[in-house]
Formats: sequence, C-alpha cells, structure tokens
Amino acid sequence: MRYKIISLGVRARQCRAPTGVPHVNENRYINSLGYKQMQGKRQNILTKTIALLLAMQLFLIGLQAKSRIDQGNSSLEALIWMTQQYISVLVKFRSLQDKKEKNDSPKSKE
Repeated sequence: MRYKIISLGVRARQCRAPTGVPHVNENRYINSLGYKQMQGKRQNILTKTIALLLAMQLFLIGLQAKSRIDQGNSSLEALIWMTQQYISVLVKFRSLQDKKEKNDSPKSKE
C-alpha cells in the first residue's frame, strides 16, 4: 500500500493512506485558525470597550470637579483633586497599553 507524505521531515505518524478522508488533526488545525481569528476580534472589541469606559471615567471626573466647585470648594482644590484622579486613570491606561503591546509582540519560537 502506498502512503501519502503530508509533511516534510517525515516521521512514521506523518504518513497516511490516501483514503480521501481528512485526518482528525487536520480538522483541529482548521478549527484552531478560526478560533484565533474570533479571539482576535473579541480582544479588539474588549480593547475598544475598555477605552470607552476610561473616556467615560475621565468625563465623570470632570463633572464631579465642577460639582465640587459649585458646592463651594476653590477652583485650585478642585483642580488638584481632578489631577490626582486623572493620574490614576492614566496609570490604568498605561498598564493596559503595556499588556496589549506584550500580547501583540512576536513570540520567540523555541
């Protein structure tokens, strides 16, 4: 019986009889490609959602600072408070950006 070579660097388990029926691992590989694409889209949606939530948080900080001024706090106190709040949001944003860059960087092949 003749065997069809399906990979270079052939080992015994990489040959199979020419039956025309796809090997179990071939389907798994095809499905894993679709999964990776869907995971990338999901990650993109998640990233955009997080960016939107951070922008909303910055907007709400501004509203709260205006409310503090309206309640009688000085503008300088409100500005100092607002700056402290913005710094915490920027730290969150930077950590998310670092994680994204780490995930997007090409992984070294071992």
